[in-house]
Amino acid sequence: MGSWWSSTRDALLSRAWPGRAFPKEPPRDGEGPGHGHPGWPGRGRFPNGLSEKGKERAQYIRTYFGNGSEFEIGMIFAAPRDGEGEKEAERTYATVAPLATDLGLDINIACANAPASCILQHVEEFAKTSDADILISWKHRDLTTIATALGAKNAYRAYPDERNDLVWIMSDGRIVEKRSMHCPGLDDDRVDKGDPDLEVDQPRVNSNLMRWLNWWTSFTLL
Repeated sequence: MGSWWSSTRDALLSRAWPGRAFPKEPPRDGEGPGHGHPGWPGRGRFPNGLSEKGKERAQYIRTYFGNGSEFEIGMIFAAPRDGEGEKEAERTYATVAPLATDLGLDINIACANAPASCILQHVEEFAKTSDADILISWKHRDLTTIATALGAKNAYRAYPDERNDLVWIMSDGRIVEKRSMHCPGLDDDRVDKGDPDLEVDQPRVNSNLMRWLNWWTSFTLL
């Protein structure tokens, strides 16, 4: 299964989930359908909080992650509710609402105010019956925590808060790629070459283990 992380507000894509064959941010769109929309959080109004650029990106995400793309999204997470009522939380839902409608998927909001382990539990349950990709649209500041909970040992660099075009892709329990969506009209000035936000960190190695390995290598060479 796959894990995908993207971010135009905050998003994660998961591919090749460990044990199964798992952007920052996905699209944001304040012009989604009304109360009957899949996964509607039931707050009496459709969450938006998106700027005009956010709405434009949300529409582009329908193409970037939708039918006919390189991704096969089978589950979408978002956090439309927040204890402080932050607009940022609503945007994570509104960003992927148009895509969810296109794919006929409910947006999973069960973990909106829960720890990252909640997402892990739902992902593991989903992975038992599907190998489709999973899209996580979340607040920027929480993405590193979520990626770590999903097993990524190289998720120690925070998702840059000033970026809305990044997609983090996870596979086999690690972040394997970071890319820009290059949304026409919004990301035209983005240049991938030399972009430090696209660098994928290597998993950290336990320092005690490394000292032991160095000692053992030296001993065996005596």
